[in-house]
Amino acid sequence: MLSKFIEPFGYRLTKAQKKGNGASVLVVTMPKSGSLFLAKTLKRTLDLKRIHVSPGYFPIDHADIRSMAQLSMGGFVAQSHLSACEINLNILSHYCDKWILHLRDPRAALLSWTHHKERTDVSGQPETNLRTVPLEPPVYFSMSFSEKIDWQIDHHVPNLIRWIETWCKALDSITYRDRIIVSKYEDMVGRDEAFMHELLIDLGREIPASIELAQKDMRSHFRNGAVDEWRAAFTPVQIERVAEMIPHHLMERFGWDKV
Repeated sequence: MLSKFIEPFGYRLTKAQKKGNGASVLVVTMPKSGSLFLAKTLKRTLDLKRIHVSPGYFPIDHADIRSMAQLSMGGFVAQSHLSACEINLNILSHYCDKWILHLRDPRAALLSWTHHKERTDVSGQPETNLRTVPLEPPVYFSMSFSEKIDWQIDHHVPNLIRWIETWCKALDSITYRDRIIVSKYEDMVGRDEAFMHELLIDLGREIPASIELAQKDMRSHFRNGAVDEWRAAFTPVQIERVAEMIPHHLMERFGWDKV
């Protein structure tokens, strides 16, 4: 029934014929969770091509059906911040046998996000800055770094929490729980190759002779962020504020320390 409405716009729901260098890989990630490093490492290790399957917005990002159909042909890796809305889940389950959900402690993600917004190629650039909400007001850029953290706690942390909780509903659903491979930034830091071995096993992929790690540089938005760097960067009040915002069940589920 849906195809009757979307085919006039050039979309088709039929699965594309498989081809290319093996099955494709889709990685759904939180912003600032090592997303590009992970996608680029999968690309190099499995000899895949990068493809974009969504505009890259946050916290609401939608899968493009034509791009997903191309992904399903094989030979590609895609990284996106897709939200777990019903239409995305329908599209993902149609075109992907499994996909990766990559998470990070919201406090660490928040700190990296605040640093990210300091970059001159991000701050004030419409092609990047307008991909997220809410948009920082002009006064934000004259704030101290600690004040910027306060602003992001008020405005960005709620988006992160809602995004994670919505994905948790999908994880708890009998329809999707066996199709989502959960990985975490905390499990990747300091053990890149072992982490990739485990991820490839979960994907059902043959382990290659070597893991081709991506370069850790600014092209991957890399910043040497320790797992608990936020402890030193946040004030005691900020630590307490964020701890109160993150639901206890998320802390327990993903092994994130309460304080």
